[in-house]
This record gives sequence, structure tokens and C-alpha cells, in this order.
Amino acid sequence: MTPTTIETESRLTVTHGDVYLRAAGAAEHTFWLLNQAHPVHFAVVAEIKGTRPVMDWRAALQSAQRKHPLLSACIKDDAADGLCFYAQTDASISLRVIDAIGASWQAEVSKELANSFDSAHPPLLRAALLESDGGTALIVIAHHSIMDGRGACFFIEDVLRALDGETLSPLPLSLPLESILVNEIARVDEARPDKPVDESLAPAPQSYRTVDSTLPDVIALALTRDLTRALIERCRGEMTTVYGAVAAAIHKAAQTLMPQGSERPRRLLTPIDIRHLAPDASRAAGVHITLTATPDASPADAPFWPLARSMKQRVAPSETREAVLSSLSEAQLMMGSRPSVEDAATYLTNHLACDLLLSNLGPAPIPSDYGSVELSALWGPMVLSGIAGEQVIGVCTTNGILRMVHTSHSSIPRFLETAKAILAASVHMDR
Repeated sequence: MTPTTIETESRLTVTHGDVYLRAAGAAEHTFWLLNQAHPVHFAVVAEIKGTRPVMDWRAALQSAQRKHPLLSACIKDDAADGLCFYAQTDASISLRVIDAIGASWQAEVSKELANSFDSAHPPLLRAALLESDGGTALIVIAHHSIMDGRGACFFIEDVLRALDGETLSPLPLSLPLESILVNEIARVDEARPDKPVDESLAPAPQSYRTVDSTLPDVIALALTRDLTRALIERCRGEMTTVYGAVAAAIHKAAQTLMPQGSERPRRLLTPIDIRHLAPDASRAAGVHITLTATPDASPADAPFWPLARSMKQRVAPSETREAVLSSLSEAQLMMGSRPSVEDAATYLTNHLACDLLLSNLGPAPIPSDYGSVELSALWGPMVLSGIAGEQVIGVCTTNGILRMVHTSHSSIPRFLETAKAILAASVHMDR
């Protein structure tokens, strides 16, 4: 292959057949490191009404891929330049077509989560297609260094628009948020007071599970349309959010089904979408999230709605602009020290240790109607950090129905059913 040159970010780089795009941002670098210790790629599933020829799906995937420069990229670590993205113009998203007899998208996602990416070989996104009577499930699987859950939804939107015949215009190469917000981050750094770290507040370190060939459980459950509507209305009346209610429900479900000793509070890890800080990059591939871990030591008989309000209130400080800028700055500083894989794994197990992970996409960030194509449901995201015993819940509301997916290598039996029952009872309890 003939070497290719391209000038970008005021730099001319020549590589062996690859096109230099840009350096990886701190969040992208973090996920790349974590992926060396344990696969942290993720999946989102779109259910589509009707079926289309496989060749149409392949063409739509290629069209959506061409829109996003990072979707033709690999990641390489260079001794001089650090971790960088390089594109290969002939890299094409693979599409696995599944025999529908006896298959389910849940079982296929389980297989995909166990099948890691080689970050040196693009593209770092693949898809699978499962057709059944009257419908199609499109499974999108992505390396977490190039995309997050909402980004996968936007990619699915692009695929469906292309499937309907729309011509997609390429987006410019997106930059990491800390590069876009460099001036604001610098002001936050200058104003940040030096405060001693209270080690007593640090969580007890957790451990990684041993990587083996065992497939994770992927369990899906949908609320009814009526229950979803009643839940949203009750949350408004109780001055909280659906996130707060679902967080409270899964905490109570865990307390009921898997009581925990009093040695430490159960911890919830929550991804926080930060696209509002850089609207121009909000629909591009990239990592546009931060993470926050919050402890809960409430008793099993704690009233539901005060707990739901508390769950939301604990996350709220991490959602402020100042907190997000500070988090970006800290991540940038940590990655600037060129940590090892072991350093990143230790950071996760010591500072982001959790028992539950709740990734709430909220109301579906993409439309349902694409002319000749109709989106009936979004499920996910499905992801695992590798922490032993973790219970991961992905939530998305599509077409007025809240859907939950439970992913775990050691899943709590009837976890989602119990959480749903708690939500239903709480919605209909007397005020």
C-alpha cells in the first residue's frame, strides 16, 4: 500500500499506509487502556419494522461510516507522538447476518461483548443483523474509544436515513472535548483551590473478574406504555427524574435480592452526557461522557420517592459545567503522565469502583420515522467494565415505552422484574 500524507491540526504526518487523523483525547485514551485489561466495548440494538435486502443494509452502513472520520480509524501508540487515531480509507464496517431460527438479539449481543476489538485494525465498529417475521434487529457494536452510547444512537439514525435513500454529508473530524474547551479548562485549573484528599471517603478497592470464555447474561424487559407514562408523570410530581426513579428501583431490587453487608455502601456508577458543552461536535463520533460514582447506604425500608430525589441530587453536582470541566482537566492530567494499563485498571477499581452501573439514554435521542423506515425500539447500552460482580443496567425510552437491559457475568436473578415491580408499586402508591 502506498503511504498517504495528510495535513491536519497544522501537522504533516506520513505513516505506512494510514492517514493520521489526530491524537486521542483523555477519555478516548482511558478507554483504550481499560480495554487492554478487560474488553469495554459496548452494544446498542435498534428494532426496525419490516425487512430490507442485506445489500441495502451494507450500503447504508458504508454511507454512515463515510460520514464520520473516526469510523474508519484504528488506534496506535507511538513513542514520540503518543496515542493517535489513523484512518484507512479501505476499512469497511463488517455486517454479520444471523440465521433467525432460534436466535435472539440478546444472545447475539452476549457473543459480541465477548468478542473484543483489535484497536490496531480498523474499523472499530461492527454490526449484526437479525431478521424475523415482520421486523429486523440491527446490533451496533463499538470500541468505547471511538464512540459512546448516544453516539451509537446517532450512528443508527444515519444508517436509517441512508436506508431511506438520503445522501449523508461527511462531518469534519471531531476533536476531543478538552481540546475544544481548552480555554475554559485552563480557567478552572487556575481557580481550583488546593484541597487535601480525604482518604476516608475513598471506596473499598474492587477486583476485576478473570477473563475467560464465559458469555455474559443479557436480559431485556420493557415497561408497558401506560406504566411508562404514569412513571414520567409521577416523577414530575415528586420533583425528580426518571433516572432518579430507576436508580432507586435498582438499588432497592439489589437490596431485596442480594443483601449487602454493612461494611460499605453500595455504589452506583453513572455516565454523564456532556455534549451540551460542545454542540458543534455533539453528533460526531467520539467520547462525550464523564463518569461519576455515588454511594448509597440507605436502609432497605427507606421511602421510595425521597430516595429517588436523593439519587438524582447526588449526581447533579457532577453535571454542572464547572464539575465537567474539572473532570476533563483531571483526566487530561492523568493521561498526560502516560499511565500504564495497570495504572488505568487500578484507577478504575479504586476510584470508580461500583456494584451497579446505570446508563440512561433518556428519551431516544433520535426520531422513529424515516419515511420508508420506522424505528420501533432502542435497547441499551450493553457494556461491561470488568469489575467482579457488576450489574449493568441500560435504559432508553422509545415511542413512549421505557426499556431496560441487564448485563452481567453474575446476574442477579429476576433483577429487572423486581425493579419493574418496585417502579409500578411506587407510581401507584398514595402521595
